[in-house]
Amino acid sequence: MPLVVANPPDAMRGQFLKFEEPEARAWLAGELDRVFPKAEALIQKMQLDVRYKDVTFETLNREDFLDAIKKAFPRIDWDKAYTEFRAAGEKS
Repeated sequence: MPLVVANPPDAMRGQFLKFEEPEARAWLAGELDRVFPKAEALIQKMQLDVRYKDVTFETLNREDFLDAIKKAFPRIDWDKAYTEFRAAGEKS
């Protein structure tokens, strides 16, 4: 603010007759308000989306699970992993 009072910009000279601290404060506030958005404008459409990514035992046993996982990760040998999972999950 002291720099604005000491050497008022041309844009301020066209708006004020005096170039003291209250005018400099008003001019700077107006310039900053014009450039920086208000907080309300930034957060008006804020929302939180929650997606659970747990894999349950029931999910693993669904008929379409193996096909879906193969499609999502095609470079992994899911047949071997799925066979090992099924063997580990069985009881004698």
